[in-house]
Amino acid sequence: MAADWMAACLALGEHLSGIGLDANWLRAGHRGVVVRRSPVVNTAVSHLDLDDDELAAAQQDPRVAAVIAEPTEDKLPLITELIARIAVSSANLPGHVLVDRAFQLITTDPDHRGDTPEMRAQLRAWSNDLVRQANAAFESSEANGSGHVLPGHETAHGRLLLQGAAVETLIRALANDDPAYVAYKTASQAQATHPNTANGDAGRLRALLLAAHHIYEQG
Repeated sequence: MAADWMAACLALGEHLSGIGLDANWLRAGHRGVVVRRSPVVNTAVSHLDLDDDELAAAQQDPRVAAVIAEPTEDKLPLITELIARIAVSSANLPGHVLVDRAFQLITTDPDHRGDTPEMRAQLRAWSNDLVRQANAAFESSEANGSGHVLPGHETAHGRLLLQGAAVETLIRALANDDPAYVAYKTASQAQATHPNTANGDAGRLRALLLAAHHIYEQG
């Protein structure tokens, strides 16, 4: 019968406690303890202070999930690359030879990045040009005189500023510094590209930022 499991549990309780579970015992009041299955949570993940939505977003990408499951120093190059890719995607940065070359360098061992200073200089020039374009777009828009040049997806000047922020993210990713610090600062800059919450980019970015910070503090 379906209820046999309950009878078996009561019989085991009687055997272990030495107390007969008669009608009087069943009518009396007793302290109860609810036992639930405890989820298995990776210790490192629990230290990252992610909310449920951020954790779910991170786990949608196997690479990000692997990072937060075990945030270790050897994963820092991947963390920085993933952060930079989120920034470029969030800002809808158009295809450009500098973007391709930047990622080639980002995914190369820092000790073998021969032309990093030149690349950073070219990216800086591009970033400055995007800011100039944003200012020009703002001055020619109806918003001129009634607001400020602010980044955002809703206006032409706002989109240009987001693209400039993405280029700045690439510059940060190519910095010659402690890898954990580079990853953390790259993530901080990437937030200026306004990553999308609905598609999970914002959650994944925060997960990567916290992973980089966790590694930095452990170092």
